[in-house]
Amino acid sequence: MDKQLCAGTEEYLKQRDDSMMEKYFSLIKEHSFSSRFVPLPREAAVELKEAHRLWRETPASWQWHEHRVDFPALEALRSAMDGERQHLAGGNDGFFVRISTRSPKDAVLSGPGFRSVCNQEYDTLCAIEREYPAYEGADLNRRLHALYRASTFAMKMPSADLAIQLMSESSRIQDDLSSCVERADGPAFNVVLREFVDFSPELEFRAFVYERRLTAITQYNPLVYFPRLPPHQDDVQTAMELFLAEMILPRLPAELASCVVDLLLLSPQGRDSYDELQVKVVEINPLAEYAVTGLYSWTCDKAELLGIGYDRCSFRILSTPPPHQRLKVRTMAPQWRQFVAGEGISS
Repeated sequence: MDKQLCAGTEEYLKQRDDSMMEKYFSLIKEHSFSSRFVPLPREAAVELKEAHRLWRETPASWQWHEHRVDFPALEALRSAMDGERQHLAGGNDGFFVRISTRSPKDAVLSGPGFRSVCNQEYDTLCAIEREYPAYEGADLNRRLHALYRASTFAMKMPSADLAIQLMSESSRIQDDLSSCVERADGPAFNVVLREFVDFSPELEFRAFVYERRLTAITQYNPLVYFPRLPPHQDDVQTAMELFLAEMILPRLPAELASCVVDLLLLSPQGRDSYDELQVKVVEINPLAEYAVTGLYSWTCDKAELLGIGYDRCSFRILSTPPPHQRLKVRTMAPQWRQFVAGEGISS
């Protein structure tokens, strides 16, 4: 189908501006996670971009706090973040950090101690899966799952210093920082500190909404098969559909009538439990061709994502490891390719 959801740069910027977290957070606040918004001045955005440039020159050793005298705006931002985290639920134990538009999650792979966490998560998954039937490709799938879990848990920041370091290393947020710096008439940006909740990444989903109608839901990570999930598929789908229909869709403003809603299911029994699951909203993003679609494809499934010709919401999860796992491994950085290939990694 030829319906275009984002026709160019101007429309992209408008969609991104409309979905900045501070603009919709009040709508999801009671169904999301405790959050504090710290203004990101233009000067701090400039310094974050400069810190990123310097980090890229010597990525193995450059630390912003060793040069804080050269970054007065970042030092002021760090102080403000430290003040706000005191008011955040669980903030003293650690927090999730992002800017108004997206998170610096691409940078966690180079964090200290990350590689040893991968091995720990692999051991955890081996223990969990002993209760489930064997399946082809299990070891590779577990290693990819361990990498996914480790990268999720590594987003818990123990200090504002490390949060700023993470943002300095992130390539993902650079375009948005450029917008903050260069668009004189653009919206103000914030650094958002969020409560970090211990959750199972296999219970993270992406829901698609077109003109206030829920059209499709997919597991968030399209690369990993989660063997515990299929037996709970119907209950999980029903919980998310009811939650969205009752709590979110009626409250969406006109500019977010078509959107992507990222969801987590949490159990009061702990991270890896499926008991008494509760649905939480992580964030809302624009519905457009640049949105990541999980197990769907804009090329093949656009009508389904828009609900055109479909009477009810579709739901996709993997029932086996996907055949393209090994192709994905070939594109990984060497140290992660080594781990996923089963050769182990050292801390």
